[in-house]
Amino acid sequence: MSNPNSYRTVIRYLKEKNVSFYTYQVYEDKPYRVVVRNLHPSTSIEFIKEELGNCGFLAQNLTNVLHYQ
Repeated sequence: MSNPNSYRTVIRYLKEKNVSFYTYQVYEDKPYRVVVRNLHPSTSIEFIKEELGNCGFLAQNLTNVLHYQ
C-alpha cells in the first residue's frame, strides 16, 4: 500500500466482503511506550496525564512506578 488511507480502504473492503485475511497494524496506529525518569514519587497520575495532554500526547495507561502500591 502506498499510504495509510489506501490500506484502510482495502481492509474495509475485505471486511465488507467477509474475506478471511491477516494484516499488520499500521505504524501510525501503533501505540508507543515512554518512560519518564526522575519524577518525584508524589507526582500524581492526573498531573502527569494533564501535562502530557498539554504537549499533545494522548496517554492511555500511566504508572508512577515509585508511587505504585
